[in-house]
Amino acid sequence: MSHTSTNREVHPLQDVRFVIIAGTFVHRWFRLLYWPLQRFIEAQGYAVDVLCIPKLGLGDLDAANDALALEIFVKHPESRFILIGHSQGGLHTLLLAHCFVDRVLTVINFGAPHHGTLLTNLVPWVPKLPAVRAMAAHSPRLRTMRAAEAFPPDRIHSYYTIFDQLVLPWFSPAYKGAHNVLVAPRILHGVLKQLGQRRSKGVELVHGVSDHIFVIWLNVLYGHIAALLDELEAPPALAA
Repeated sequence: MSHTSTNREVHPLQDVRFVIIAGTFVHRWFRLLYWPLQRFIEAQGYAVDVLCIPKLGLGDLDAANDALALEIFVKHPESRFILIGHSQGGLHTLLLAHCFVDRVLTVINFGAPHHGTLLTNLVPWVPKLPAVRAMAAHSPRLRTMRAAEAFPPDRIHSYYTIFDQLVLPWFSPAYKGAHNVLVAPRILHGVLKQLGQRRSKGVELVHGVSDHIFVIWLNVLYGHIAALLDELEAPPALAA
């Protein structure tokens, strides 16, 4: 049964809104890239906002995050949020979650460079851009972010693909203590398990083929979000 057809007209999380934060270079005119994901969430009965990072994600990381915080938390002062980040947007979801712990229910990231990407180290002119410099592999900025303990890691869900061509190496999105889900063809699952990519190690393998951009379109991951919502919406006595 397809999860995308689910329609939850009434749910107990009445004060919860979804916010999708787009990746680097995504202008507001191209927010349609996130339409399948937005439509799926709306079918679950939730309001959804799709936001782009100021200056196309090329400016100062903290300044952009302050602007996003105003757009999300100040604009909707009575709401709690489920934050979804794609690529660099996933770094902002974590920064926001650490600052607004009581108002963020959970974080869902797609292809987020939690450990940076070697791509920025390989192209000489790219590290000169502030936010992109922060996304360099082994950058102090990302180490500080991962060391933050305000937002519990078990409320973070990181989805990523073995064929990511922009976040290198492909396991950079894995986040310690989070619910990590790796998309790879089933034929590779045996090898990946031998390499330590298994659920007992904090990584769940699912069958699929995608790149960095279109990982946000995978129906198998929408199924994971639907299951998460089932858990969050369950009455406390049943959720225990």
